[in-house]
Amino acid sequence: MKGKLNIYRTHVKTGKKELVESISNMIVNQMYNVLLNLFNADPTYHVATMKFGTGTSSTAVDWTTLQLPITPAKDVNAAISPTDDFAVVFTAALGAGEGNGFAISEAGLFTQAGLMVARTVFTARTKTSSYNFGFEWTVDVKAS
Repeated sequence: MKGKLNIYRTHVKTGKKELVESISNMIVNQMYNVLLNLFNADPTYHVATMKFGTGTSSTAVDWTTLQLPITPAKDVNAAISPTDDFAVVFTAALGAGEGNGFAISEAGLFTQAGLMVARTVFTARTKTSSYNFGFEWTVDVKAS
């Protein structure tokens, strides 16, 4: 499995949206357990939130949390990718009043039960009230 995170910045006043970074992520070991439980129809294993932080350490497969998390955690919307039937796209956004003043440099996907299933680090971007930050995380589940 592999994943990719696109980060967008949307100007609050003009509505102009720009892609600021597109990066690969690490699918951590807990994702495999989550997938097994999803096949067993356990809703506590649904990917439910995206969390953000200011950590910069590279991810290893045994990580279970973000390095330096901030609030808020955001609920995700999930959908099958419109261009790839073997990919799921999770989206979340930090609004104009959220996360301001932090140099956001890491993100993670978490299940309803609080298990981190993916994490990535990226170029730090200081969040201000002038912009919403949008995150579009694609997880590709086909065999590579």
